[in-house]
Amino acid sequence: MNLTLGLVVVFADNVEELGRFYHEVLGFPIKAQTEDFVELSAQGGSIAVASRATMASVTGLAGYTQVPEGHSMEFAFRLENNDEVDEAYSHIVAKGGRPIRAPETMAWGQRNAFFADPAGNIHELYANPDGN
Repeated sequence: MNLTLGLVVVFADNVEELGRFYHEVLGFPIKAQTEDFVELSAQGGSIAVASRATMASVTGLAGYTQVPEGHSMEFAFRLENNDEVDEAYSHIVAKGGRPIRAPETMAWGQRNAFFADPAGNIHELYANPDGN
């Protein structure tokens, strides 16, 4: 079996708001959009935002309508260098991303920063010390 990841789906109560954030603030182009689903292009695949009700309907599982406690996912966006981490963080926070942790070079040399999207999902920006 050779699985290829093609799509990551984020469940949201406000699909429009979260889809707009990923498009307008993070810069992902919209591939497809309905009232309760937005698919955005990302390098190597796609990111989608779907309503919990839609997923419950499609799968027949009521569990999708339950809002989870805590965080169960994070997008970690790799950037080329430390300056790009700093610039991206400043841009995202200026456009409405909630600051969680400002850019910092960690003991292992990686530059990291954390922000939250409008739904409260915490995401990471990072650059490796060797640029890979």
